[in-house]
Amino acid sequence: MNTAPAPALVEAALRRWLDAHGIASYDPYDALDCGRPWSLVRRSRFLARLWTQLLKRSPLNLRPLVGIRPHASAKSLADLAAAALLRQRLGGDPGAGAAARDLLGALRRAVVPGHRGACWGMPTAYVSRFIAVEARTPNLFWSVVAAQAFLEAFEMEGDRSDLALARSVADFLRGDLGAVDEGDGGVWFRYFAHHEAAVYNVTALAGAFLLRLSRHTGESDLASLGRRALHFVLQHQNGDGSWDYARGPEGRWVDGFHTGYVLEALLQASLLERNPDWEAALRRGVRFYHEQLFTADHVPRYLAGRLHPIEVQNCAQAIQTLALLCWWDAKELERAQAVTRAVTRLLFRCTRQGPEEAGYFLLSRGRFVTNPLPAVRWGQAPMLLALTHLRAAAAGLRPAWESAERRA
Repeated sequence: MNTAPAPALVEAALRRWLDAHGIASYDPYDALDCGRPWSLVRRSRFLARLWTQLLKRSPLNLRPLVGIRPHASAKSLADLAAAALLRQRLGGDPGAGAAARDLLGALRRAVVPGHRGACWGMPTAYVSRFIAVEARTPNLFWSVVAAQAFLEAFEMEGDRSDLALARSVADFLRGDLGAVDEGDGGVWFRYFAHHEAAVYNVTALAGAFLLRLSRHTGESDLASLGRRALHFVLQHQNGDGSWDYARGPEGRWVDGFHTGYVLEALLQASLLERNPDWEAALRRGVRFYHEQLFTADHVPRYLAGRLHPIEVQNCAQAIQTLALLCWWDAKELERAQAVTRAVTRLLFRCTRQGPEEAGYFLLSRGRFVTNPLPAVRWGQAPMLLALTHLRAAAAGLRPAWESAERRA
């Protein structure tokens, strides 16, 4: 494909594909959901990680052969709900509000019980270099993303039950995960309970969420906690403007989509409260992001200094981050559109031609191998949200909380 269709057409085609296929899908990290005898790999953390990477990287989908079935995830529900809410704000889609309510209702039903506040986790077991957890173990990232969807709904419609659910996530963050207080260095939040790695991007997202939440609840302690989390992240910005994934030798890498999370958090915080330190860190981070995490022809790099794999989650986050940066600098729109065209040429696969075109995004393209897995949680849902943010940026739509503040 030499030319890419317009982003709005790709967004519509992806929505048709999701309408036809639903949100249940295989996932790059669902390898430990396999049946016997393959599940024996879970007895060894090394074998579990090796097995996970094998299934993730295989260009052939081996999952049906080892007993893995498609599943829906709370993260997909949160992303799709956020996209529907954004379509509702943009107008022109009379079904967007009802779609958002259905998705938020499903997200409510997916709350993991037994915790101090609402929380969400992966439906399958998961292993990484940092941790091994069982299915439905709640985590910081998924819970903050879901809370933001409910907060967005409250800011649009004023339903106090949406605010209450978002507020309860703060109780999960503080009471179940725990904020690690480092005094003058700030605070950071555990990704999972008992997880001792300080991960910068999720701490940044949690800090910005608490700051935004406090604007509606009036709780100064939440705002203070959010500011201290952002202070921690700023203390660990590298001299070139980047952030490692986490503190310590095991987390010493810089990638595109986690950088995007930090930039979004600083952007939101800087718009909520004028803080020269946050704004300066954002400028340094954006400069690094532009210079090191995209090629000259606008393809998002997965890692700083390395192109491959060209990976759908990383590309979706690049489009979303650049689109949101239009709130700060309108010139980011042209860059976001150029990145979208490059990503579409490389990863979008059309499955139905004509006026009702449908299609999805491949999981990844490596130097020699393409992985066509149409993962919803890792690819289609975040890409739909990113493309909707891009359309909102082109329309000049401002953050939902600004309208909420004017209404209040």
